Formats: sequence, structure tokens, C-alpha cells
Amino acid sequence: MTICSCKFPLVIVDERDGKEVEYFALPIETIKEGFDFGDTIPDMEVVEAESLTGIIGTYMKVIWKEHHSGTKKYDVQGHVVVAGCPEDALECDVKNIYEVYHPIEEWIDHHIVELKKN
Repeated sequence: MTICSCKFPLVIVDERDGKEVEYFALPIETIKEGFDFGDTIPDMEVVEAESLTGIIGTYMKVIWKEHHSGTKKYDVQGHVVVAGCPEDALECDVKNIYEVYHPIEEWIDHHIVELKKN
């Protein structure tokens, strides 16, 4: 399964009824491709972490699944992506995404959508 590190997940904050309700959103095409909600809804937390260039910053850490010793960190457009083959595979054609560290400014600007009553 290929997960885009920039377009989702989205957190939708619905304030239209005067109370704040948060929703978690994924693209329909991703769901149709066999996205497994059962154990793949990520944990998310704000963390201080080091980029691959050595700069400490604030990130939204999105944990899709627990990584293992065979994973590696990659820089993908300023995100730190932890990816690799499944633990029981020595090689694979498509790597799994285990964690994505989104720069906090990018997270706020592109991953939080607010719905407000007009």
C-alpha cells in the first residue's frame, strides 16, 4: 500500500452546529484500493524531532504501524518518512509506510480543515 505523505490524513473540524466535532478523512480511492481501517487508523502526536539534515523541529508524528529494525528514514519534501519492506520480507517492490513526521506548519496549513457555519 502506498501512502502519500502530504495529502492525508486530514483532520476535519466541524463547528457548524456550535460544537466542535473532529473527523478523520482519507481519499476514497485509497479506501477502494484496500485500505484496512481495522488496524491502520494512525496514532498522532506532536513531537520535537531531528530532520535528516540535523535540524530540530516540531512535527506531527503520524504512526501508521509500528516500525521494525528493517525500516529506514527518508526525506520526502521536508517530511521524515519511516518506510521499509514488511518485517518478514528481505525484499519488496513497494515499501510500507510506518511513520511520517509532518512539519507542524505544513500540518496546520494542509491537514486541518475547518467547517464553520456561514
